[in-house]
Amino acid sequence: GMMDRLDNPSKIKAFELSEELKDIMRPLYKKHQDDIITGHFSSTMMADWDNDDHNLLKWRAETAETNFEKTPAGDVDISEQEYFDNAVLMVAMVKAGVELAFEAMVDVGMKPESAYYESLHETPLIANTIARKKLFEMNSVISDTAEYGCYLYDQACKPLLKDFMEKIDVDVIGKKYNKDGYNGVDNRQLNA
Repeated sequence: GMMDRLDNPSKIKAFELSEELKDIMRPLYKKHQDDIITGHFSSTMMADWDNDDHNLLKWRAETAETNFEKTPAGDVDISEQEYFDNAVLMVAMVKAGVELAFEAMVDVGMKPESAYYESLHETPLIANTIARKKLFEMNSVISDTAEYGCYLYDQACKPLLKDFMEKIDVDVIGKKYNKDGYNGVDNRQLNA
């Protein structure tokens, strides 16, 4: 798994960050599952369809104008391992999101096998699509339902993560976290 790609100090840091992220985002994941179960998500989306996809098209256009979408891909060749070495925060966010999605789906009665498929199995496909085509294009190739959910989640999650992101040090994103290369850690902490 992706945690195995990290050295030991980075694994511990990614775990700590993911646990903090899970605490922050857990209410949002529970609300989203409640909205699905109660039909609120579907009724809101269908009302937007009846309104000529007003919100969906507005959110899609806003996504196209983000700095992420407008930044050209670099022509630098980066090894796969270097991505992991320089992205402890990304690993923590993916770990937190996958675990929260799985837990929230199982909590509302979904079979663990189905929750696994929905939360983890599609993650590489989504990541690959984003890497090749960015978010705007990813959203245009996935289902309208998934795209709608993506925008609703984005709008609700950004405010939740504001304080967390303000205190994040750049040592967990864009730079190698374990700069000195020393891999020694307290094994009790690593295996907890």
